[in-house]
Amino acid sequence: MKNLSSKKFLLLKSCAFVAFSLCFCNVNNFTSYLHAAEPGSFYVKLGSGLVISPNIKIEVIPSDSTLTKNYDNIINYGSINDKIFRGAIGYYADSDIRTELSLSYFQFQDKINAPGEVTLKNFVGMLHGYYDINTEGFFTPYIHAGIGARQSSAKYVSPTDGVKDITGTTIPFLVGTLDSGTSYQLAYSGGFGFNLNLTKRLMASVEYSISNGQDQSVKKLDTEKMEIKATSSLQHSVSASVALIF
Repeated sequence: MKNLSSKKFLLLKSCAFVAFSLCFCNVNNFTSYLHAAEPGSFYVKLGSGLVISPNIKIEVIPSDSTLTKNYDNIINYGSINDKIFRGAIGYYADSDIRTELSLSYFQFQDKINAPGEVTLKNFVGMLHGYYDINTEGFFTPYIHAGIGARQSSAKYVSPTDGVKDITGTTIPFLVGTLDSGTSYQLAYSGGFGFNLNLTKRLMASVEYSISNGQDQSVKKLDTEKMEIKATSSLQHSVSASVALIF
């Protein structure tokens, strides 16, 4: 009985050793399997999140300066936020260096602290450079920077009875819909984030970015005889995305 017990104990120890070895090998293989894509790989990415624009304001400036004697033409909205949507195509130049071409869209709407309604629309195309901090595992932090162009527009819709100055007189240039038209400007950003390597072909990301704000060129509108301008300081965004690697 004693010999039998010793043999059972030895068998159990052997099984435990084999199981531990297999688990260790599988963890290593799993970690390797989830490691960053090989150089030369491409990926497509879709995501959404929140964009915050502090101290954003809109200015409406009539051609005749006498129209503003009883009216402050700067409507300040303070800090506003809204959803952002983003799509991108990326390329792994190395195991820890990748480039990405992205297109983002976001708009601010109905966040107005004055009579009427404003809509600010933005499309941003950007080329990014990413540096992945190689952890050889499930979690991969990174930093990034990018440069590109922004297409933006602003539209203001007054109340049905128009906007009145401090004397109660309706302001002619603030009646109806005022549209700034479309303008373009340089865009640049930087930030950090992390990837979660779900499988060898599937990757999830969480990212924070800071970029230059909207600074829309003043546009002359012949029909309303006025100009409109939208400006903001820095913009912040936090987004989550999923990428398919191929």
